[in-house]
Amino acid sequence: MEEISMSGQSNAESRGQLLIVTAVVIAALLLSLSMVLNMALFTEAQSTSVTFSDTARGESLKDTHITNIAQTIAIENSQMDGQAPSDTHAVIANINAQTTQRQTTYGAIASLTHDSTTTGTRIAWTNSDASLTNTDGNETWVVTDGIGEIRAYSMNFSTLPSLSDPSVAALEANAFGVTFNPSDSENATRYVYRNSGEIHITGVDETATVTTSCRIPERTTTTIHFTTNTLTSAVEESPCRNLWPGFDVDELQFNNGDTATGEFAYVISSGSVAPDDGGTHNEIETATAVYALTVTYEYITDDTEYTTSTRLAKGEP
Repeated sequence: MEEISMSGQSNAESRGQLLIVTAVVIAALLLSLSMVLNMALFTEAQSTSVTFSDTARGESLKDTHITNIAQTIAIENSQMDGQAPSDTHAVIANINAQTTQRQTTYGAIASLTHDSTTTGTRIAWTNSDASLTNTDGNETWVVTDGIGEIRAYSMNFSTLPSLSDPSVAALEANAFGVTFNPSDSENATRYVYRNSGEIHITGVDETATVTTSCRIPERTTTTIHFTTNTLTSAVEESPCRNLWPGFDVDELQFNNGDTATGEFAYVISSGSVAPDDGGTHNEIETATAVYALTVTYEYITDDTEYTTSTRLAKGEP
């Protein structure tokens, strides 16, 4: 016989209502938990997004500043007025002032600090019509000696000798050559010449075999970037293999300088253009320059603290 409770409901009906109530409570709890978890995930995503955005902005600004400073160094050095270090420092101070002022609008603290400068000498030859010989008329001569460090060594040629697949003997006798002399080991020479409508740069290996470093179709403007191992024209760029030697260079020497005309420039941390074993050339200009420069960039927001120190010496081997 079915039992009847005092309220007039059966025990089965009471248990059914209890189960329904329990299910509703559990569903509400699950919904609340889901909302809490979603809010936590949303908060974490927002926090990560803000931090990443701030860091990315700081890195982007740093990269822009570094590019601008590197360009400033190149421009100031090329003026050949001896004021490159002080003028570059003034530009950095100006960039820092502008950066600090602008970033406050984003709620950020930003600064660009000049840490140190390595001064050096820029050596340049700008008369593209003059043969690359010294004042005594010597075709083979030491251009610079006592080199500590060197960077951004490039050459543009107006004229070059024409050779067709030359032998080692023909290279040594007729091609324009740049010899890199170390202080304590064997030297290395790179020969530059025209060959069937191309500019070739070759060397001679330990087996006395001619090896090609790189070549490029001849154009109106062709530049050899020795320290960065590239050969460029107005329309293309060719990477070079072993253009710069794998040792510290103490002297730069030209060979067969009467076979070529053009321009060249480089920056050294120390050295001289008046070697003991020969004359220099009236076409060579020298000026105090920035060899290397170090800056510290700092970018701080509520979520990010980004600090980095960068050394600038563009065109080092």
